[in-house]
Amino acid sequence: MVTDFAWYASVLTDVAVVLGSRHGEEVAAQLMEVALRVEAARPFVVETLLSLLFDERLVLSQARHSVAEVCSFIFDI
Repeated sequence: MVTDFAWYASVLTDVAVVLGSRHGEEVAAQLMEVALRVEAARPFVVETLLSLLFDERLVLSQARHSVAEVCSFIFDI
């Protein structure tokens, strides 16, 4: 049903960085799903994940739990 996968990936990223979010694993699974199934969206998803990984403000903020879940799920595979 989604036609704009870059938008979907950005919404998933927004969900991952919401304070108190406990959806990191689900966000990571959806980002992986988009990256694997939608070739045109892969560069955007990779860029999005790298921005999560290297954004010092996110890693040190209170959203770090969810961001860590996303990054660890993705990079463990």
